[in-house]
Amino acid sequence: MTAQPKPMISIIVPVYKVEKFLRPCVDSILAQTFRDFELILVDDGSPDGCPALCDAYAVQDSRVRVIHQKNGGLSCARNTGIDAAQGAYLAFVDSDDWVHPEYLSQMYQAITSQQADLVICSVEDRTLEGPSFVPPHLSQPAQAGCFSGSQLLGAMLQPSGTYYRVSWNKLYDARLWQTLRFPVGQIGEDDATAPYYLMASKRVVCLDTPLYYYRLSPESICRSDAQPRNFDWVSAKLEWLEFFTQHQPQLADQTLALAVQQFLQLIAQFHSQPNRWDLTIKRTAMQWRLHKLKSQILHCTALSWRTRLSALRWIYHPFPIPKAQHPRAGLVLPGDFQPTQLGQTSASRGGEYTALCSAIFKTAQAQSCQELVVFAPDTAAFAKLASQQKQILILPCAASHRKQMKQISRLGVSNLATPTHPDTAQRLLAELQS
Repeated sequence: MTAQPKPMISIIVPVYKVEKFLRPCVDSILAQTFRDFELILVDDGSPDGCPALCDAYAVQDSRVRVIHQKNGGLSCARNTGIDAAQGAYLAFVDSDDWVHPEYLSQMYQAITSQQADLVICSVEDRTLEGPSFVPPHLSQPAQAGCFSGSQLLGAMLQPSGTYYRVSWNKLYDARLWQTLRFPVGQIGEDDATAPYYLMASKRVVCLDTPLYYYRLSPESICRSDAQPRNFDWVSAKLEWLEFFTQHQPQLADQTLALAVQQFLQLIAQFHSQPNRWDLTIKRTAMQWRLHKLKSQILHCTALSWRTRLSALRWIYHPFPIPKAQHPRAGLVLPGDFQPTQLGQTSASRGGEYTALCSAIFKTAQAQSCQELVVFAPDTAAFAKLASQQKQILILPCAASHRKQMKQISRLGVSNLATPTHPDTAQRLLAELQS
């Protein structure tokens, strides 16, 4: 049996609760003048009629492939599509948006004629029902043309930065995604990945033609009401800071300023809201991460002195911890316990320490505990882990055993693990995982 030739382009569309808009999206893709593509519809456990619609399209058009999976979020669905893609080039389209009939044709012509790694097209915002705004709302490049990816990193920080950061107005050489994936479990996934594929792109073509239509929906993730997960946007900026410090240090101050300003905006936004457990976790984790950068904040010339002092004030501000609504488990780490002692590297993002917390939390859940408090000697070292977790609150160890036990009692911790040595912690991990 002759093997089917692989498609030139793989288009990945995550699908979740978009029954009203899925047909216009898929129809616009199937109507492309460029025909050599596969359309991968990733049904992310959608509870409406979307799964059946996806299957119906697969029956009607052999270019459509459908993957059904348990709900894991937008990043998880995109990653599933990347893993399944067979094309030499990749594109992402959100399932409530649609594209111009020449979307693929013009992007493919640009990426091949310029021997580029990446092509970016302009975006037109549309109303919920589809018509254009008057005047049109466009996301366009600061300058059209062909550039190196490293030249465009600074453009991400500018007012027109959306054009460069979002993932869905682009045609990628699939090799850019060989090792890169979207971060699962947090918003700001576009911000988290953009620096990496831009830096890896030797040639990027920027088009000023609007070929992608973005539907402005009240339910849009990036325009949703104040939620604790919005601190993920600050986290993404701090990831940028690490990236730029290594690759383009001249952008570090500006990036830190964006993170601090966003942090202060969120602090003000949540100040009058009830203190919930999920808010406490996100806010406290971000405080610890910024605490580690306090010297850089103090000397950040991209911030006014007033903003710098305000940031330092709120980094140290002790927010109240809500009373336990569910049983809480606790983990007290010894004073000489550091992530490096469990083999953590910057690339592993927590390494075995993440596994330790996860294993203890699973054990705590089995005992009906829904919340985990970790008392760590170096909170800043573990803050990134906390910002990625929904149930883990990182707090500093108390100055004495007596104060520690009073704090544990006050927080309502009912199940406690207290390894007294790093080796003990490692053995505890092995016991919990066995």
